[in-house]
This record gives sequence, C-alpha cells and structure tokens, in this order.
Amino acid sequence: MEEEKNYIKKMKGLSKALSIISKICKVFIIIGTCGILFAMVIIPLLFKKITVTNNELKINDESILTITEKEDKMELTLFGKVVMVDVSKEEFEEIEKIFNEKSKGMLLTYIEATMCIAVATLVIIYMALHYIDKLFTNIMNEKSPFTMDNVNYIRRCGYYLIAAVAVPLVLSGIFEIITKTELMFNWNLVEVILILVIFTMSYVFEYGYNVENKEITKKVKTIKE
Repeated sequence: MEEEKNYIKKMKGLSKALSIISKICKVFIIIGTCGILFAMVIIPLLFKKITVTNNELKINDESILTITEKEDKMELTLFGKVVMVDVSKEEFEEIEKIFNEKSKGMLLTYIEATMCIAVATLVIIYMALHYIDKLFTNIMNEKSPFTMDNVNYIRRCGYYLIAAVAVPLVLSGIFEIITKTELMFNWNLVEVILILVIFTMSYVFEYGYNVENKEITKKVKTIKE
C-alpha cells in the first residue's frame, strides 16, 4: 500500500513538472511566432534599401549577409558574424541560384514563404503542446491516469504532430511547383517513430481505462449481491 502511494506521488510529481515544461514551451512558441510575424512585416520594408549581388545582400553598399560553401557546409556571414549551417550540396545550390539571379522579388518571396511555413508549423506544435499540458494536468489532478479524456488528449496530440510534419511538406511542395525553387523542409524517421509511439500510448491508456471500468463493474456487482 505504501509502495503504491509513493508510485502515485512520483507519477503526479512528474506530471506536474511536464505540465509546467509544456506551459513554458508554449510561451516560447508564442514569442517565436510573434517574432517571425514581426520580421515578415519589417523585411519587405528593408528590401527597398537592399541590393542583391552574387551570394551577398547589401544595404547602402554595406554587406549584411553573404553565403559561401565551405567544407560541405554553408557559411553565413551576418553583420560580420560567421555562422556555419549544415546543408546538402543541392540545398546550397538552390540558395545560391536565388542570389545569383539577383532578384530581390524572388529572394523576398523565398524568405516570406519560409517564414509563413515556420509560423504554420509553430501554431500546430502549440496545439500539440496544449493537449500535452491538458493530459499531464489531468493525470496530476485525477485519481487514475486512465480516463477517456486522457485518451482523447493523446490522440489529438498525435494528429497535430502528424500535421506538424505534413503541413510544411505540402506548403513547401506548392511553393516549389509555383516558383521552381526548393525550400528546405523535409521529414525524418525520428518524427514518424515519435508519432507512432504517441498513438500507441493512446491505445495503452484506452486499454487501462477499459480494465479499470471492468474492475469497478465487478466490485459494484459484488456489493449488490
């Protein structure tokens, strides 16, 4: 009995911690989304003063961004600071092609499209975190974690995570068809495995809910007899 109480205490403590982490992540996503939306408004205004040369952006003849390929990586020099980014040769060539075409309109479209897809993805992830938060808050407050509410929260989280993988791929595909320019959005095996694990958890919780209901029904019948 004492061991069971300690187990429940640990489970509720962990659920509380995960609920708090979910809330913190939601705040960061809101801040990040607002930052991207602000940038989407500001960048077109800045582009009036920007000139595009080979692999370089300039404002009033002062370099603000350059890209070069170095040791199978893309080297970004932003306001004098160097950042190395892991990209494939094909991805670098796509970015370089946009610069070398010297088209501000094309570059602006590329940046705005990338940020639009990023915003859509963040909104979807926010909704997934919302249900994760509700799940762990419920586990923390209820006697048993095996409730139909929790089953539904897990499944909805899974659906939003599928959308978080699928939506960027669909939107980037539409952009690529229209502009003939590749965006760097793709999925990986880890994401797929994570989604499968989450859906498996929903069936485990549903099974636990059904088992507990049967136990309760048996006890009620015993008491009546």
